[in-house]
Amino acid sequence: MKKDSSLLFTIKVTRRKAQYAMGVAVAILLLLVIARAFHWWNWGLSTQQIQQREVASLVAKVGNLMLLPTGETPVVATITDASSLKAQQPFYKDAQNGDMIMVYTKAERAIVYRPSENKIINVGPIYLNKNAGTSSGSVSAPVGGATSSPSSTASTTGPAAKTTSVRK
Repeated sequence: MKKDSSLLFTIKVTRRKAQYAMGVAVAILLLLVIARAFHWWNWGLSTQQIQQREVASLVAKVGNLMLLPTGETPVVATITDASSLKAQQPFYKDAQNGDMIMVYTKAERAIVYRPSENKIINVGPIYLNKNAGTSSGSVSAPVGGATSSPSSTASTTGPAAKTTSVRK
């Protein structure tokens, strides 16, 4: 009888270990499937296409919170030095590192959005100063202390030579 009870205990322990091992194997397999799906989703896309998706996603999120200008894609940047921006312009007084700046140059509108809270922090008009006598110049978004998303740049060149600054 004694051998039967120890054998039963050994079988139960072995079964538990097998179930635990199976659970770990399933979890690892699930992680591999998720990683592969992510890779497949982005496979063949250029960095620019991936960043365009990110900008489109940001526009969709902010578009759920407010009416956005149509007919243009915003210049997007991430705030990396909020304290220097606050010192430069009162527009950024409530900005934090990690907030996103969306600048619509045609609509002359700038938006500060906080993704971590899904909140619009500030919205304001921007000035567009045309450079006289030049056929090309730059469009500068109010991103001192911010890093531009590679999907769109903080300054671009072209025939519409303008400089952008945020109004108070």
